[in-house]
Amino acid sequence: MKKTIALFILLFVAQLTEAQTTRITVMTYNLLNYSNGNTDVVNGDNARTDLFTQIIEAANADVILVQELTDISAADLLLNSMNTNGTLGKNYARATAWNPAGGFGNMLFFNSDVLELVSQTALPQLNTATAPSGNEQSSVRIICEFVMNVVNPACETQKTEIRFYDQHLKAANDPASGTSVADNVRRDLGCQDLMDYVNTLAPTVNVVAAGDFNFYGSDSTIEPGYTTLTNATNTNPLIDIIGAWTRNSVADVAKYTQSTRSLTSDGGVGFDAFGNGGVDGGLDDRFDLIFFNGAINTNTNYVQYVAGSYEVFGNVGVPLNGQIDQGGAALANEIMRMSDHYPVILDLDVTFDPATACVNCNPSVRTFPVNN
Repeated sequence: MKKTIALFILLFVAQLTEAQTTRITVMTYNLLNYSNGNTDVVNGDNARTDLFTQIIEAANADVILVQELTDISAADLLLNSMNTNGTLGKNYARATAWNPAGGFGNMLFFNSDVLELVSQTALPQLNTATAPSGNEQSSVRIICEFVMNVVNPACETQKTEIRFYDQHLKAANDPASGTSVADNVRRDLGCQDLMDYVNTLAPTVNVVAAGDFNFYGSDSTIEPGYTTLTNATNTNPLIDIIGAWTRNSVADVAKYTQSTRSLTSDGGVGFDAFGNGGVDGGLDDRFDLIFFNGAINTNTNYVQYVAGSYEVFGNVGVPLNGQIDQGGAALANEIMRMSDHYPVILDLDVTFDPATACVNCNPSVRTFPVNN
């Protein structure tokens, strides 16, 4: 009897000290001027709210970093839809603050069954450049930091931290003139703001930076912001796991994230095919990216990128300068109507330090469900 009890205790302890693992799916998505007051039954705000929920469900996303949100009430529309109409059985929450600039702001939604929000910070916009007129300009929009914990369901005090950064950099590709610096320089100012902050963190901190970077350059190497982010001289350089690209090239079409729409989708109008703004032109630009740092790339601190999981969601067989319904995406119509951007996703495997003290333990729970 004593041997049986001792064996049970050993098995119990082994279960508590074995590292638990969960997989989370991270998404970045430019929502294209959502919401904008459009009451059209087919393409208005209510319809797009439902489309967004369908896309989140199809991607099975746990962390959703969005851009071009027009106000905090729009965030609540999306959150309520995910929690009321969703079929995943997940409970979603959102960040507390919305930091607007020029009518747009960023927002974080997250699966609160898996994650908790520790803090939210608006990064300072300290870097500036001088226009021909002598006017000083900074980055156009605020970058948001969201410090998150992934929580072990078997031991609620075992947590792994990930820091997410959400940005929407300057669009267009105009040179400097008058009171304005060049658009690519202004994008770089935002990248400098981000790296000035990230470089103060220890290289062991898990960092994910995502958003609409609006890299218009003919290739990644001539976008100064891309170099600022990935330069190996950084204390904490960021990694673009699928690598550099050339704009408007057949060879790189699988990496592109805009546009979901071509002239075919809007009858040749060239703009506002679905009453929510946006552009056509088809698939030829890589604006939306997810970067992560070396700690995640090498699984230094309990978070690891899942090889092969980086995906431009919906960009399946879409031809160069084509629109999404010319490919093989299951949600082609929904993605095209929701935005002129494709969502981008990747998976992270998260483990928990078994040496951390455990409270409210449930050793029968071996892992989180894998979300793929």
